[in-house]
Amino acid sequence: MAWRIARSAIAACAVLSGLMPAAAQSVEEFYAGRTVTLIISFGAGGLNDIAGRLVAQHLPRFIPGHPRIIVQNMPGAGGLVAANHLYNAAPQDGSVLVQLDRSVAQSGIRGAANVKFDPLKFTWLGSLSNYDNEAYLLWVNVSHPARTVADINRLATPTRLGAVSGEPTC
Repeated sequence: MAWRIARSAIAACAVLSGLMPAAAQSVEEFYAGRTVTLIISFGAGGLNDIAGRLVAQHLPRFIPGHPRIIVQNMPGAGGLVAANHLYNAAPQDGSVLVQLDRSVAQSGIRGAANVKFDPLKFTWLGSLSNYDNEAYLLWVNVSHPARTVADINRLATPTRLGAVSGEPTC
């Protein structure tokens, strides 16, 4: 008899606990023991992949709860595949991060046709560089009249440039 009462009490507690609102988790509680996916929007083996894997190796030290981070490469369309996935398919709970080139957000702001996300609704966590002292390479066809960036600014006709997203930027 006592056993039946105890079983009924346990069952009642289980049912009632399902009706009570869940207590809010701290950030540390959320990430403790969890696996976070870092999507790299570039192919495996390149500089961006190496940089992303380096971040994945050290980032857990800076996240409360120290989650494990796994890397998934998702190249395509200059990062649009990964950005569209993050916005439309990935869990929206902080368990998926994406390494994107800055041009991906610019494509969204410009309204590129294949953009299926609102770039203003992404949270930019940071950059591996502050871009203060980096050198960038600009290639032009050998038949182009410009030999320096200053030459490009002096030309009567505009020079068409491309970005990582594959769409003309000017």
